[in-house]
Amino acid sequence: MAAKEATPGGPHTRRGYIALVYGLQKARRTGILEVRSARHWRRLYVIDGVPCWSASDRIDDELARSLVQSGAIREKELSQFRRELGPYDGLGKALLAAGKLDGSSLAEHRLMLVEPGVGAPVGWDRGDWSFTARDGLPLDALDPGLLPPVSALRGLWEAVCHFVRMDEALPAVVDTAAGPLRPEPGLTRTLPTLGLKDPLDGFAASLGEGIAVDALFKKIPDRSGHLVLLVWFLQMVGLIRRDEAAMEQGLLKLAEGRDLLSASALMWPDYGEPSPDSSQPAQGPAGRVSPPVKAPKAKAQAAGPKVAPSARKAVQGQGTRRTGSRAEGTFAHENRRAKKSKGLGKEVEHLARLIRTAHRHRMGQDFYGFLDLARTADGGEIQDAYDRLTRGWQAAASNSGLPEEDRRLVDELNAAAILVWQTLSDARQRDEYDSRLAAGTAPVLSGGGQEDLLPPTSALGEGDLLPEHAKARKLMERGNFREALLMLEDLREGQPSSPEVLADLGWCAWRTKHMGGDGNDGPEDFLLLAHTFEPRCVRALEFLARIAKEKQDLAKLKTWTKRLIAVVPDHAWAKSELKKASAGRGSRK
Repeated sequence: MAAKEATPGGPHTRRGYIALVYGLQKARRTGILEVRSARHWRRLYVIDGVPCWSASDRIDDELARSLVQSGAIREKELSQFRRELGPYDGLGKALLAAGKLDGSSLAEHRLMLVEPGVGAPVGWDRGDWSFTARDGLPLDALDPGLLPPVSALRGLWEAVCHFVRMDEALPAVVDTAAGPLRPEPGLTRTLPTLGLKDPLDGFAASLGEGIAVDALFKKIPDRSGHLVLLVWFLQMVGLIRRDEAAMEQGLLKLAEGRDLLSASALMWPDYGEPSPDSSQPAQGPAGRVSPPVKAPKAKAQAAGPKVAPSARKAVQGQGTRRTGSRAEGTFAHENRRAKKSKGLGKEVEHLARLIRTAHRHRMGQDFYGFLDLARTADGGEIQDAYDRLTRGWQAAASNSGLPEEDRRLVDELNAAAILVWQTLSDARQRDEYDSRLAAGTAPVLSGGGQEDLLPPTSALGEGDLLPEHAKARKLMERGNFREALLMLEDLREGQPSSPEVLADLGWCAWRTKHMGGDGNDGPEDFLLLAHTFEPRCVRALEFLARIAKEKQDLAKLKTWTKRLIAVVPDHAWAKSELKKASAGRGSRK
């Protein structure tokens, strides 16, 4: 009996995956390509080299997003419908059974997810892949008209624009030792399928029969960074030839459809990308619904020694440039830190440098500036920016070799991203933020702590509250958190960004949930939002500290008590708890 052919597979990397998908297309393979990253997975069903279907553990979230964005169903209605589903009920089948969607509409939306599904694993930093061949299927019996018009390369290219960082692509593009850029025969036929826009639509003409990299950049005046990504991408799929010997060997193996992993390694030598490390947790899939914000690992504006302020700090929307001795001191500090990092491994040193650059660039901006988005950005752009940024920062936070000082920076970036996403992804909160931004009173993000950017405010007294809010606080004082919660939820309808309302709402939600009731989910979300809109809101700071104490989270307890003391220096409870937490004697009492 013949031995069963081993299933090809290996570690997942961005470059390897791009080459792999294109290799399957060139070799006209049929089978199932599966990529796994931690608990997440995605499968591409490939027929004659063309992905014709995509499935994943997040397919219901992706389908829901497609339905809402197209207007096929309202977001509120869909959310309510999904809450009523059982754990094993598929969203598509349930919508069909309920008559909310017909079969043709569902099929259309599922097909729309195939191309994004092809590109989604580009957003995963590491994982594993396997390919189950089905080349023996009788394709001559299949009507080609039944196959969807999917472009695998377009799906990959759009994913590259979203997920590949400039610092990752640039070394491979500007490597002078690799020689000039030369087109492969299939380039002019492929470029129109990518949907390139001006000035990249003239790429083929500028490339000609071959051109040096610096000359190409002079011919195409691109400021978006997409030209670098395009050259990088075309190198990855072999449509631009540079290192001829390695490229020819790799293309030969891909054309044979064999030994896909070694073919990828031949064609795409390592330009400095960290190698996959199975000991580190894999990141979530591209385009996934953002992670829960109920208990973020990162600490917003972590306490401790001040770090270098942003080189482009924006206070109330106005950019300022660092000058004078402060700038010199900052750069001297970073030089000392850079010298210290030389003793680290090359990968960790590179990672730390990226973190410091991101921190300088983003902290000190308003919420839109933090994401590098215009104020007119839609929800999808906000979600994509959030996913793209946090994927790398969360991976950095999991690196055990990262120095503590840089870990504090990445914690600040992660926490800031969560707060920005919370605010801008909710229509009412975003409207309120936009109003405050226009008035010059919106909060901004600072690496040195928001307190040095915003004027101090005291907690509102009973006389400053609306009558309903004052009544809710009386109920809270008597321990009737459930009734107070209902009143505060009504108040929030009219005051969606009031820090005092959000703080009380968060505390009531925590108390009712903590006592075993049916309280709202995410009490810490409300408190973090209150802290976002007013970093000196005393009640929000105190409630966050008390929750950290009850959860026996000493690190967060120290963070929140320090901030509370910064606002109320004589706060006896905060000083006592900080002293105990610093001594490692946290308690639940």
